[in-house]
Amino acid sequence: MKLSRWFMDSASVLAHHHEALANHDRVASISDKILSVGPYSEDALGMALSAHAETGNIGEAEHRYRTHRDLIQTELGEPPSLKMERLFQSLLSAR
Repeated sequence: MKLSRWFMDSASVLAHHHEALANHDRVASISDKILSVGPYSEDALGMALSAHAETGNIGEAEHRYRTHRDLIQTELGEPPSLKMERLFQSLLSAR
């Protein structure tokens, strides 16, 4: 458990670094890896959605969002947070 938390924290720092440099492909890749270890991470989801959209891959952003939505609805009985819903809707409207 501690190792996965360490990975997620370290990878998040790295993803934010690449985000600041506008390396969207790297942000998408790193965020996707974080989500594979911690699928509830809204920080990683937000970075992944934005990065996929920035690289023109809105289909992958939609897939990531819907996967997250289905997971938390099934496992936690909750809808996505308002923050994630707004981000997703803003990405869709920017098409």
